[in-house]
Amino acid sequence: MFLKIPYRYKKYNFNLILGVIWFLFSLTGIVFKVNPEWTDYVWFILSLMYFGLYYYEVKYNYVEIKEGFIKVNGPLGKKLKLNEITTIKHFAGSYILKSKQNEITVELSAIDDSYIEEFKRELKKLEVEWK
Repeated sequence: MFLKIPYRYKKYNFNLILGVIWFLFSLTGIVFKVNPEWTDYVWFILSLMYFGLYYYEVKYNYVEIKEGFIKVNGPLGKKLKLNEITTIKHFAGSYILKSKQNEITVELSAIDDSYIEEFKRELKKLEVEWK
């Protein structure tokens, strides 16, 4: 089984728009002021962070199911063996996959709409307890 689930496109666009906004703030502060303030440089750093987040989310998928693992990508991404999952809990728009030692939370609001049903089908293939 091999499944790549991308982030929701609205999330991409949100990060790109915020990156552009913060960049424009920093550009106007740094270029057009005689003495730029420290906050102008903070806007620039924020814009770089949002552009980096946008790039990361476009390049890497939110969830990957492959080679017997489920992996949630992100700054603190987690990985869990599919055969170690003991329970799956659906709570507040999220799926919480638990093993004896670890747990992964997958936010459905972050998944592209066209992949939600496919993700649910893959989870139902696992023979585990549902709560």
